[in-house]
Amino acid sequence: MATHEAQPSPAEQPFNITVENTLSLQDLASLDAQGYSVVRSSHVGNQYPSNLAWIQEGGRAVWYDRTLASRDNNYYPHLHVASGESHSLYGTHDQLTTHAVVETPPPGYEDLAGESATSFHLQGLARAYPLANVLPYEGYLLKNQPEAAEILDILHRGGFRHYFNRFVHSDGHVEDVSAIPDAPRHLTVGEHADSDRVGFIPANEVNVALFGVLEALRSGRTTQYHLSGPDMIGYAAKMQPELSAMYATVRRAASFRAELPDHIHMKVVPSAAARFLVRHSDGEALDALFDTHGDMAVTEDMISAEAADYFGPDATITDEAKRKAFVERKHQVLGVTRKVFDEALVHVMPAMTGPGEPSFPSQYDAVYMRPENRLWKLSDLQHLYKTMTKRYKALQKGK
Repeated sequence: MATHEAQPSPAEQPFNITVENTLSLQDLASLDAQGYSVVRSSHVGNQYPSNLAWIQEGGRAVWYDRTLASRDNNYYPHLHVASGESHSLYGTHDQLTTHAVVETPPPGYEDLAGESATSFHLQGLARAYPLANVLPYEGYLLKNQPEAAEILDILHRGGFRHYFNRFVHSDGHVEDVSAIPDAPRHLTVGEHADSDRVGFIPANEVNVALFGVLEALRSGRTTQYHLSGPDMIGYAAKMQPELSAMYATVRRAASFRAELPDHIHMKVVPSAAARFLVRHSDGEALDALFDTHGDMAVTEDMISAEAADYFGPDATITDEAKRKAFVERKHQVLGVTRKVFDEALVHVMPAMTGPGEPSFPSQYDAVYMRPENRLWKLSDLQHLYKTMTKRYKALQKGK
């Protein structure tokens, strides 16, 4: 395995990664309109609510298509997920989604029999969102030729050969290899973008570096915004030293090096927080949840302000009977509001399931989104969801 020189502090890294959660989806769409690189990366398959929210916002997305159904427990590329139920599309789960062929399409999608899993899900998205700005990873690579092929070649020759250790055969099966040739054949890039569908697949570190360089070229800016799920949030920062070494290598050797900034600042955005999107059938319950949440906040503020007259150092009402009456009224008023909130919560929370269960709203469902989902900061949406989750678990435990 190659080694690299000691790295500078994060502020001086050629490839910086930080987490950015103070923006809303609307803010991110505005940044995109201003020319910044703002892109959501996900996997081919059934897209969960936060991804659909970004697509509705008109945002760019790239679906990584070097995945296997046997390992992907987030997007379930071998399934068609709709109305909370799943339908199997094909039975061989150890083929890449670019190679796996749909054998048993669900009703209404019979014309897509024989398509690859990648093509099936992209066409499914296009039926619901004709203007969706989404490319599969393969399409993204081909759109960014010849730069993508040059970057991969530079990284392979520049001391990062060990990241090119998976090979896909023409039948879509992937093999881990220890002997990597001097001139690896990369799947669908460069001179080998041919029809036999074989080649090497680089590791995540190379993919993130490739994204960073190509997006810097596209936007001409140092800062870029990469919307991601919790998995990438967890591992991206750990890659920073290696990504910096990769970027320094590309900047020294690329034919387009004069067009690259001195450093890249990739702001990883936890967009999974924008999950308040449900099937249309659950829309009224979602409205009730938000409305009663707002009512609860107003009621609690009013009662807290009134409580200062009965309790505390500046209390003006000291009569015990009046204090007792206030406490009883407080519990009664809050109880009514919380009851409505709890009823809506019990209905909606199962409908807001995310990765982990193939029952979430996907591109194959008619969906409804609260405006707060695109207007609130992602950090505020995440806080709200945690609060709701805590309350929901308490209600389930109390059954």
